[in-house]
Amino acid sequence: MADRSRRAPERVTHVVMTHLHADHVGWNTTWQDNRWVPTFPNARYYLPKDDFVFCDEGRNKEPGVVDVFGESFFDSVMPVVNEGLAEMMMPGQEIAGCLQVESAVGHSPGQVVFRARSHGEEAIFCGDILHSPLQIVLPQVNSGYCIRPDLARSTRLSFLNQAADSEALILPVHFGEPYCGYVRRQVPASPSNRPRGSNGTGCRTSMAPRACAPFRHTPHYRSRAGGYDRGSMSLPRDQQHAGSL
Repeated sequence: MADRSRRAPERVTHVVMTHLHADHVGWNTTWQDNRWVPTFPNARYYLPKDDFVFCDEGRNKEPGVVDVFGESFFDSVMPVVNEGLAEMMMPGQEIAGCLQVESAVGHSPGQVVFRARSHGEEAIFCGDILHSPLQIVLPQVNSGYCIRPDLARSTRLSFLNQAADSEALILPVHFGEPYCGYVRRQVPASPSNRPRGSNGTGCRTSMAPRACAPFRHTPHYRSRAGGYDRGSMSLPRDQQHAGSL
């Protein structure tokens, strides 16, 4: 990524992580001279404190725990800590003057999201609250890697409602193209006037255009009695993908 942006790793000043699962920490370090060293030697690395403590105490290795942290904790997290570059991060903080840290526990013990605001708009880097667009339709569905399943479900439900209320651009990590989108409530159709092609929930499946290139497609979900019920989301055929559930 640093190469693509034509910025040397030495110029990176902040590295943030929503959580410390193995697939989210790999860029932290680089193999040099037979050891793992920080990829960005002049940066501060912001680690979710509760995730770090969970692994540091070995609780990810306890019987019955799905260990999604694995050995990456030792090759991609601890080298940064040992070099004195780590900052333990908690909800309520602001990073780099632009990222608000908010709790999103469930998928991991300390997962957070980052909310950015600019010129009256906002975006949310929402980590692994969502793994697939299917979870917008069925928020009760977890991936197989949620350490605290019930918390993951309630976090997802709350997040979807907040995203709709704030009209924030959501940036999930695991979606395919167009990678980002907007969550919108829709008024459910009655059985008598349900349009052909509806998904049976009273909500037409759609991705509405919005003049916000390159993220032109807007996922929708509907609410009932002011809260999230069920929704629908579809991608153009050339952008459909399989979610990792």
